[in-house]
Amino acid sequence: WQHLQKQLGAKSIIAKPQSDGCSTGVVHLYSAEDLGNYLELIRTKQQQIPPHTFRNQPNPITFPLMDTVLCERFVRSDHVQIKKGTLKHRVQSGWVELTIGVLETNRGMHALNPSITVAKHDVLSVEEKFMGGTGVNITPPSIMTPDIITQIRQQVAKLAIALCIGGYARIDFFAHCTTGEIQIIEVNTLPALTPSTVLFHQALAEETPITPRVLLERIAPTL
Repeated sequence: WQHLQKQLGAKSIIAKPQSDGCSTGVVHLYSAEDLGNYLELIRTKQQQIPPHTFRNQPNPITFPLMDTVLCERFVRSDHVQIKKGTLKHRVQSGWVELTIGVLETNRGMHALNPSITVAKHDVLSVEEKFMGGTGVNITPPSIMTPDIITQIRQQVAKLAIALCIGGYARIDFFAHCTTGEIQIIEVNTLPALTPSTVLFHQALAEETPITPRVLLERIAPTL
């Protein structure tokens, strides 16, 4: 635990399966005891983490079979929530978590408008990301200026090209609200296309809206 803290320059750590994306098996670890419990869940091949096993974890977490864990520095993000239908933003670090879709075009990779998904707890749940009526997606994020959003989209498009992404993908990352700097969390090269997926929201937010049907028709030949 001390080695991880020193290597990552962090007081607390995010642990996640290296083989799965989204929020599957993602836990915020605060101590050596937490790390030991997490590794024990892997060793005993548990399929679900019961509620309240870890701090700020009121809901069960789906836990995949795995043998490789990816540890990342926990990034303290701003507090964003919905109150009485209004987005409330309390600045803590200037960083917020966003997700963005990228599409391959004849001119290269095009980054859609980013979205901010409001989480109730430390880690976005699978339900908040994909279940209709559960999560709240703001596309594009109203807490950022248009210039900052444009800067973020340009950086993400360059990243997609550098990673040789083809077809479509979804990239999760932290962005600084005032500088536009980004920190990549993960790149999903085959993201889910449920009716609630944020890619449809982002496509509709384009200057020339892309309907869900047209988006699927553009994506299907690349699968």
